[in-house]
This record gives sequence, structure tokens and C-alpha cells, in this order.
Amino acid sequence: MKKSEMTNLFKSCAVLPLLFASLLVTVCTISFTGIAFGGCLSLVKGPIVADIIACHALEPEKTLSPQKASFQWIGDLDAKSRSDLYETYRGLFLKARVVKSQAVNQGLSEERGALIGKEVFVFFKEAGATCATFHGKRSAGQLEEVCCDGHGNSPCLLDTGYVFKSLKPVGAVGTSAGDVTRKKASTSKDYQEAEKAFNEKKYRAAIKSYELARMDGSLDIKGHYRLGLSYREVDESKKAIPILEQVHTRYEGGESWADEEQTVRDAIFLLARCYAKTNQPEKSVLILEGYLLDPKKHKKEIQESLKERDFGWINTSKPFKDYKAQALKVLGQK
Repeated sequence: MKKSEMTNLFKSCAVLPLLFASLLVTVCTISFTGIAFGGCLSLVKGPIVADIIACHALEPEKTLSPQKASFQWIGDLDAKSRSDLYETYRGLFLKARVVKSQAVNQGLSEERGALIGKEVFVFFKEAGATCATFHGKRSAGQLEEVCCDGHGNSPCLLDTGYVFKSLKPVGAVGTSAGDVTRKKASTSKDYQEAEKAFNEKKYRAAIKSYELARMDGSLDIKGHYRLGLSYREVDESKKAIPILEQVHTRYEGGESWADEEQTVRDAIFLLARCYAKTNQPEKSVLILEGYLLDPKKHKKEIQESLKERDFGWINTSKPFKDYKAQALKVLGQK
């Protein structure tokens, strides 16, 4: 985009409140080149929960003005066609932080959790929808990625391919809104007693209270991890395994939240340790080998796996020896 075009677009956005500044930096500097999204090899689709951190009500006549070089072709359309095109772009442009995802990258993998923890720009068109309804709200909806070949259908000319097919606010940004289990955990007496005992390293007492919370559905992902860790601390790894497997299953199903990522990672690594302690090398190594697929992200887990004593139980097994050889290569130690 030319400097003069960028300046004009900023001017057109200048009347918006300053609280949208972070969005405007992106909205108002978009190149609007009609990017050709290549290949359609993978398109994201599925339910997500997102914090709407900024919102802009689009005025397509300004945003897609034929006076801009990229959109001169719109000026060549007949009046009705031009009006019809603009109507498809009349909606909300949202900056959303994905905090929970059951969406998948269709075409590459059916693993859920696409875009978790990411900030994305999403177009939403619904009669009567306003920024006042969604800005600052945690919202649940169906997200789809629809652009891949550079055509002019909305929202492809906005340099984003993401659209919400439905969207409903469920609470305030940054809260546990939309997560029934975390709400119950925050008010559970048993859970609070378990947390107190865990922090005091009274693991037997923590186990008793965490289990009571689990029975009435008040145990969130952090609680499951800490219950599993408590069992490991009292050398009952066998009992920890089904607890930690629930965390792994929820994560793979896209049922964890972005702010729980580190807890999930700790829980899955602990599960690998517990498999090793109960002499299940195949299951343990299956988790460890997953780290090698993204060694930059999981460098800490790979390093820990080579010195954690729990893996000593399977150190001489063929699966672990093969994993160790690959891990050392990844770390540049062999």
C-alpha cells in the first residue's frame, strides 16, 4: 500500500475510539491486495471460544473504495453489482484471541485445537450485530476459514480468510465464563481445601479433597494435574495414570483453554513419567516421541526426559533407547 493510501485509510478510521487502537493498527494498515490464498491444502473449521479484544464496524464503501489502486475493478462494476458486493462486506471485523478450540485443520489433520492461543482477525456478518455486543466479551461461535484462491467473496479482500458463522457472548474477557468446570472449581470447598493441602505438600490430604471435588464434577484441568502429581509424590503412579489420561484426552479433543497450556504440558509429561514408573515403555515413549515433532517448542521436555529418574525404569528398553538416540541428535549432543 502506498503511503498516501495508508494515510487516507487512517483518516477514515480516525473517528473510532482510542480503545480500538490495537485493532486499528492492523485494520488501517491492511494492504488489501486480495491475497491469493494458495492451494486449499488446509482450512480451519470448528467451534471455538474467543476473547473479542477489538471490533470495527466495516464501511465497505470506504474500506474497498475504487479510488484505491487495488480496487479500481470495483468501480468498473455496474451499480447493482457494486452495491451487492459491498453488502457482503457490511459487518464486523473482530480481533479475537482464541482461548478454547475444537476446530480442526481440515485436509492436514483431524486433531482438534487449531488456533488455540492465537490472535486472529475474523469477519462476522449478522443482522443487527454491533461492536457493543461483542467487544470485551468472551464469545463462543463456529469459525471457518473460507479463502484459498484469491476470489472476491467476503472476507477475502480483507486479507483474512476467517469468518464466524455464529457468535454469542458468554461472559467477560479473561474470565472463566463458558467453562462450567472451572466455575465449579472456583466455588468448591473441597477443591480449595485440596489446594491448601497441596501447597503445603500434604499430599495425602490433598488427594482426599481432590477426589471429593472430582466426584461432584468440580475438578478442572489444574486439579486433575495436581491430583495426579499428588499420587506420584506418594509413589502411587498407577492411580495417577487415569487421572492424567483425562487431561491428555481433553487436550486432544480441544477441550482445554489457552491459559491452561503449561498445566497441560506438565500433566502430559507427568503421564509419560508414570507410564515409565509402571513399566509401560511403549506408552511412555509414544508421548516422548511426540516432542521430537516440534523440538523447539518442547526442548525443555526433551531435556528433562534424558535426566528424569522416573525414566530409569525403562532406560534399557528398546523403545526408550531409540528415542534417546533421536533426542540427543535433536539436541545436538550426538
